[in-house]
Order: sequence, then structure tokens, then C-alpha cells
Amino acid sequence: MDVEEALALANALVFAESGEHLSDLQQALLRESWSWQRLSYEKIAENYGYSPTYLKHDVGPKLWKLLSKSLGEKVSKTNFRAAIERRHNLVTSSLQPAANSQLPAVDSKTTTSQVAELIDSHSVSPNRCQDWGDSLDVSVFYGRQQELEQLQEWTVSQNCRLLALLGMAGIGKTSLSVKLAQQLQGQFELIIWRSLRYAPSVEELLADIIAFVSNQQEIHSIIDLHSQLAQVLDCLRQRRCLLVLDAWEAVLQAGKLTGCYRKGYEGYGDLLKQLGELPHSSCLVITSREKPREIALLEGENRPVRSLELKGLGTAALEILREHDLSDQPYWKDFCLAWRGNPLALKIVSVTIQDFFGGSVSDFLKNSMFLGDFEYLLFEQFERLSELEKQAVYCLAIAQKPISRYQLLEAMQLASISQILKPLESLSRRFLIEQVKQGHETMFTLPPVVMKYALKQDSDQE
Repeated sequence: MDVEEALALANALVFAESGEHLSDLQQALLRESWSWQRLSYEKIAENYGYSPTYLKHDVGPKLWKLLSKSLGEKVSKTNFRAAIERRHNLVTSSLQPAANSQLPAVDSKTTTSQVAELIDSHSVSPNRCQDWGDSLDVSVFYGRQQELEQLQEWTVSQNCRLLALLGMAGIGKTSLSVKLAQQLQGQFELIIWRSLRYAPSVEELLADIIAFVSNQQEIHSIIDLHSQLAQVLDCLRQRRCLLVLDAWEAVLQAGKLTGCYRKGYEGYGDLLKQLGELPHSSCLVITSREKPREIALLEGENRPVRSLELKGLGTAALEILREHDLSDQPYWKDFCLAWRGNPLALKIVSVTIQDFFGGSVSDFLKNSMFLGDFEYLLFEQFERLSELEKQAVYCLAIAQKPISRYQLLEAMQLASISQILKPLESLSRRFLIEQVKQGHETMFTLPPVVMKYALKQDSDQE
């Protein structure tokens, strides 16, 4: 889909909603919003000879409000491209079964009446509203078909109320949550996708949800958390809603064992408990680098609460290397295994290999301690560990092979097994250790990339 097709579809949507076409200035604003550069209002005003204030406080807000109403989801300057592509994909995908359809394809030459015919015949119900927030563009998506099928089974067939997508940094939780929500559009009346990366207060989040679900612009009355939780539950009972909350770890306390919330954020735990325990017709999906305590307590095969730990991509990871035009294909599987098929790590390191190793995977593998920009993500995750967890990680890294809990106990110079179980459980819930069966005994080690990072940190401190 190019910008002209996008403008044609946007114009038809607006005409169907308001009976008026987009003005030249509105089209200019959409054209610049389509660009990946996304010029500021000031720059757009300079290019087209208008006042920045006029664009930012008059033309822009009115246009986004009109498009939000036309598309049935919140539209802004930053997500216009993703929103219009979603509608385009929805229309075109609905045409696929009708191979002999006489309806025209959407392009820059399509008339408004023709596109309106498409919209009227194939768009989603006007009662279905969506707000994708700052969700990712997942037009390029690798593998995960089995995971998507499992999640759809839990959500649609088993009517699960609470799902958790879990795994270490970069493993693809956010992308999977967006792809899942896109595939479930027809199953829910409302879709809300929110990132918790900047840790909004639970009161702010709940007010946002209540406003969207109840179709209010603002919630004026100030109510306590208990009342907000009750109101959210009531909303989710009245309308079937898919609520996705990304980066749940942002509201958990760093520097302690997993399960503790940041001061003032304990209400998030109440939200999980309430939506997991009490009956409603909606579904909350969270993504997190750490398993919340409430999920661990509520989940079960015969319960409406489930969790899915994401592993590496497997053979689908090879496509990432192919896209970056790397050489030494016989080494690709070993390379992907060393990074446990972590898609973000493979993307980051593939760029490094192309830029500094001439695309040679074998040359890169010789530099066993090099992590590239992925080191920062590991730094973020390590900063969240308690001191006892860090000590356990460094001991496991130094061992460089699977060891028993008794060997780890001795290496950490602790007095009893009970002292070692807490950090092991916490590291397991952060997905930073691996368990290996040797006979009847369970051994513990680190994923290669985590071991590499820990050894590097240890050597840097010496």
C-alpha cells in the first residue's frame, strides 16, 4: 500500500462518515504523517505556508477525531499509517474468498464511490472499536504459528480471562501480542492495546480503560481504586473486550526477588487477581519479562488463567539471517542456537556482522565475547536482579556447565538449600536460567548469551 492508496481509502472513509471529502490541507497532513520521517507540525507548517499553531491545535485534532470515528479506533499523527494499513488489510483480506468478486481494488485511481462500496460491504461492524495505542508494526512477522494457534484456542474456544506471554528481553512477546490481537479482531467488540513501559499509575490506566469502553472522552469524577476496579470489571462484563497490557515488568520492583510491585503500583496486582478470579466475558493479555506472582497462583490447565513462555524462533530464525544477507550458511544453525533463536538479538547482531565482519557468521563466532547492542537489553534485565540473584548468575557463569543446586550452594557459600531455592525460583521466573536433567537430578545453567554477558561483566569488574 502506498501513500496514494492510503489517501484514497482515508478520503472514502471520511466521506462515508461525514459526507465531505478531505481538504487539500488535510491530505497534505496525512501525506506527511504517512512518511516514516513524520515531520513535526512546525516543519509541515513551514513547507505548506500555514501557522504551526493552526495545524497543531485546530486542523490536526479535528482530522484525527474524524479519522478515529471513521476507522473505529483511536488515530493520531503517529499511528495513522498503521491504522489505515490495518483497515486496508481487513478490507482486502475479506475479499480473498470471493475470487470472482466484481468489487474494485483500492488504489489511487479508485473513485470514492467504489471505495465506499468496498467499505460498506466488507468493513467491520461499526460497533467494533479499537485503540491500538503505540503498538508495533508487525507487517514483518516470523514464525510463531503454533503459539498463535494455542493462544487463540485459549482465548476463543476455552474463554480464558487472563493470559500471560512471558520470556526474556527480545524474544518477541510484544510482536506476538499485536499479531494475536489483529487475528482476534472478529471475536471481540473492543480491542485496547497499551504499553506499561513508562509505568502509568494503575488509576490512570483504569480511567483510560473506563473512558474507552464506556465511550466517554474523560472521566471527571475522582473515585478510589476499589471503585475503579469494580467499574472496569462491570465494563468488561457488559462488552466483550480484548485488553492487552505490554511490558508488565515495568510496574514490578527492581532489585528484589520477583513478585513485588513498585511502591504505589500494588493496584496492578489487584487488577490481575480480580480479572483472573471473577467471571467476565473479556480477556486480559499481558506480556512480561517476569512472571507475576498472581499468574503463578491462578494459572492451571482447567482454569481460565494461562501463561505461555516464549522460546526461540527455531528454523524461522534463519529467515532473519537470510534477510540480512549473511554468509557462511553452514554456521547459521549454530549461530541461532547460541542466541537461542532470540529474534531481536539476531536482528541486532546480524547488522553488526554485516557492518564489521563482512557478513561472515564464522568470523563473528570467533569473537565469542561480543554482544553488540543487545548488551544494553541484558543490562536492563540484570539491573532488576536482587544481589542474591546476581551472585547465583555469576557462579553459574563461572562454572560454564550445568551444576546441581548443592554445587551452587557451595559456590555461593550459603548455609542451607532453602537459601538457594529463592534466587533459583526468581531467576526461573525471569527466564534467565535453564534446567537440565541428568539422570534423576536437575542441574542448572545459563543460556549462552546470558552466560556471555555475565562473564563479560565479571571480567570488567576485575
